[in-house]
Amino acid sequence: TGRGLTVSTASSGKGDVNLTAATDLGTTTVSSVNGNSVLRAVAGAIVADATTATNGDVRMTAGTTVAATTTTTTNGDAIFNGTALTLTPVTTGGAGAGDGSIIGTATAGGISIDVLTADGDSVSLTATGGAINEIADDGAADVEADSALLSGTAGVGTVNGPLEVNLSNLSGRFATGGFFVTDTAGGVTLANLGGPNANAVNGVGGAGEIRASGSLLTIAASAITSGGMTYAVTDTSATGENLAIESGVTVTRDLLGRHGS
Repeated sequence: TGRGLTVSTASSGKGDVNLTAATDLGTTTVSSVNGNSVLRAVAGAIVADATTATNGDVRMTAGTTVAATTTTTTNGDAIFNGTALTLTPVTTGGAGAGDGSIIGTATAGGISIDVLTADGDSVSLTATGGAINEIADDGAADVEADSALLSGTAGVGTVNGPLEVNLSNLSGRFATGGFFVTDTAGGVTLANLGGPNANAVNGVGGAGEIRASGSLLTIAASAITSGGMTYAVTDTSATGENLAIESGVTVTRDLLGRHGS
């Protein structure tokens, strides 16, 4: 614990590692086994590189921003809270569903991401007052998980830089800026994954596009937007490239059935 801390190495072979700074906290190589790696900057920023936890969580909470590089858990969640977040890469894993989720909350700004991997588990990103965007426009999956809830007050992705994802289930919220997401493989279902309503997609401004690349796009819960959304499936020579809307689902103010490049 200290007013402003820079820590090069901190580890525990049995139990938690707790680092708290009154202002800024900078760390390199923090690891815990059978415990949590917990970083706190009460009134400042966190800059963390190489943070791991085995059989425990990584938890970072900052009074201002969080910039986390190479965060890894085994049988644990990765949880980030700050005014704005930069996360690259984050990898979680566990024995079953719920053992390796990624949760990021930006209370006043945006979330910048590159390669968030929670295979078999969930990703939940909430940017209040900002957008969720990729750091590198490289065509590779920015989010790989079973499910993802992406909520950006100022949008998710951009028309020239959509978030690439590899998911089974997706839900999105936005107010301005639009919602631009491309599923890169395997097909995706737009579903109610929680939030302020039961919709799969909810937006009050801005346009957007959700695209499945050469696979099935299913709308399993209502999609209510006012800026105009496109739901698209990229057409290739393969079969099964369809847009499906389940019974009882409402889709408003949108372009449906776009099937092609």
